[in-house]
This record gives sequence, C-alpha cells and structure tokens, in this order.
Amino acid sequence: MAEFATMITYRPLRKRMEIAIEGLGAFRRFRDLIYSEGLVAEWHAFSDSRRSSAGTRVSGRPRSSGVRFLRISNACFKIN
Repeated sequence: MAEFATMITYRPLRKRMEIAIEGLGAFRRFRDLIYSEGLVAEWHAFSDSRRSSAGTRVSGRPRSSGVRFLRISNACFKIN
C-alpha cells in the first residue's frame, strides 16, 4: 500500500493516502479511499503485478519454499 501511495502524483491525494495507511484500521481506510477516489482498478493492477513478479501465490507463500502447510478451518499450521 505504501509503494502504491508513492506512485500517486497528485500531492493532496498522496498525502491523504499516506495518512490513511498509518495505524489501526489502515486496511479499511485504504480500501475506502481507493473506492471513493476511483482507484480500484489501478490498485488491483498494481497488486496483481507485484504478486506475479514476486513469484508468490495469492496466499503470499513462496511457490517453491518446500514448506508444507496444513489448513484446519481458518487456522494454518506449519508441518515439519
């Protein structure tokens, strides 16, 4: 989110975004801001390109880490 904020060239909007992503509730404020400013498509394109260039899955775990995970309900446990 911080890197996306630095790409905003309109200074007042960039400042609002930098303030929004600080502290507790940052994700909700960021989401609300990108929706209200019509930046949803740009955010998704940026986020998707970052994920694909980092070689990670949607879950954020490396593809070839060699670590197995066991999912039970919403908990995730590392298996040695």
